[in-house]
Amino acid sequence: MSTVGNHLAKAAEDAANSAQERIASFDRQLADIEKKKADIEANRAALRGSLQRLANFPVKSGANYLCPLCWVDEGKMSPLAPVASDNRDDIFRCRMCHYEAVIPG
Repeated sequence: MSTVGNHLAKAAEDAANSAQERIASFDRQLADIEKKKADIEANRAALRGSLQRLANFPVKSGANYLCPLCWVDEGKMSPLAPVASDNRDDIFRCRMCHYEAVIPG
């Protein structure tokens, strides 16, 4: 093969090697995107569960009011504890997530 032919064959080989590296990079990017997509779909499904839990929020369990955030976010029946107030407001706090409800008095 001529010098020109050798040079062109080497350039073609270099281009093919570069393409192979780019393909590997795209494969990694696609794998990352697929993982992110799966994470988004899982979070979306969890939020759909939150909407269903909202429809079934019991408000009270026995004499205790329940934390709306714990119920909607995780389906947990966390009681709200009354908190002393220096005015006429009723205050309730969740010991789990620290949500605080202030009911004007």
